[in-house]
Amino acid sequence: MQIIYKVKENRVKEAEEIALKNIEQVLPAAAAQEVSVEQVFPGLTKGQRARLFSINLPVQLSDDELSQLVKRLREEDGIEYAEFPAARKPMTNDVSK
Repeated sequence: MQIIYKVKENRVKEAEEIALKNIEQVLPAAAAQEVSVEQVFPGLTKGQRARLFSINLPVQLSDDELSQLVKRLREEDGIEYAEFPAARKPMTNDVSK
């Protein structure tokens, strides 16, 4: 499971720390498992996309636990927003449209 979040401009250097702190508070058992935080566009250092990060969580979390975590991240002062990524639609070769 993945969550995308955007940190405020003055908090980029703390992005991983902010996410892990909230994960530990909401899901202490998940924090001990394999949780990773990565910058979505690691080559960017300026602009809107440079502040996007992803949290990769263990799949075995319940919908309630995930919802609690997203709510907590949204309430965090250093985060502008937190969302689940949109589901991707499969590509088709239908050219009759």
